[in-house]
Amino acid sequence: MNPDSKIFLRTLVETASPSGYEQAVQKLVRQRIEPWCDDVRTDVMGNVFGMRHPEGRPRIMLAGHCDQIGFIVQYITDEGFLYLEPIGGVDPVVATSQRVSIMTRNGLVAGVIGRKAIHLMDEEDKKKVPKMHDLYVDIGATSKADALQLVAFGDAGVFLQPYIELANERAVSMAFDNKMGTWIVTEVLRLLHGREFEACVIGVSTVQEEIGLRGAHTSAFSSEADVGIALDVAHGTDTPGIEKKMAGDFTVGGGPMISRGANINPRVFESWWRLRRRKAFRIKLHRPHAGLERMRTPCSCHVAEWPPVCFRCRCAICIRLTSCWRSRICRIPPGSSRLSAPD
Repeated sequence: MNPDSKIFLRTLVETASPSGYEQAVQKLVRQRIEPWCDDVRTDVMGNVFGMRHPEGRPRIMLAGHCDQIGFIVQYITDEGFLYLEPIGGVDPVVATSQRVSIMTRNGLVAGVIGRKAIHLMDEEDKKKVPKMHDLYVDIGATSKADALQLVAFGDAGVFLQPYIELANERAVSMAFDNKMGTWIVTEVLRLLHGREFEACVIGVSTVQEEIGLRGAHTSAFSSEADVGIALDVAHGTDTPGIEKKMAGDFTVGGGPMISRGANINPRVFESWWRLRRRKAFRIKLHRPHAGLERMRTPCSCHVAEWPPVCFRCRCAICIRLTSCWRSRICRIPPGSSRLSAPD
């Protein structure tokens, strides 16, 4: 991997961007792609567009969302503890005991999520799966008034899970969903820099995917694309407890996943499949889940052809056409200056 690109990936995933609060990460995306694009713009929703060869045809849109799951401060107790409402699909079981960072007008405020200690639970409590309203955040405040000096109702935040490199050229980050997709869009624009081609290429870092796929909807219309390719994450199924006959057989390092189904344009799919044969890299077929189906359906009245591609992380990535994700573990190819398929 290009060393500068790897640094940018790490910067992306470590920059907080809960849905609706993507400004900081979108600023990074704009700065990254401006040297390689003929035009860069941000729409009123916050989507960032980088365009190459604006007069070209066909118009090809590449989209990856930059937002991540998080939370909003909902309630503060008299003792200064915060209660939260989730942004996106937060799992309360995973959230328990996580460190968090709350985005306030005066900067980031650190905290930790707590619940009743297991030592104080009765047998019935121990059997219960925690709900979000069972969890609280301790920011060190001694009272409600003290807490309100640090945070405000409606402040958003994220769970602190730093980028970590693992063995066998793999890495983990909670925010690979889906800053990996945004990163791939920026890499495509970088690799196209200085090259001649007929098409107009529009790279889009979209917003608010985790709360309704909103940025992808509006971007598909405003870009006036003939072909749309969404880059997102899907589930790697090479971990214990997953029934492959129901979820499919997708492994980290097994190559990107290309969705195929009723809402996938067959001509675009076949072009990807032919590319697989010519370039001799591995691609897995993937039946898209409901969210990705919904992502394409509203766009079909404007975007002529909209497939997904996924890239495999442990939670796997899709080329929507769609890539793959496991507990957000991704393969990081070494020693390459280009974006390459996993070995």
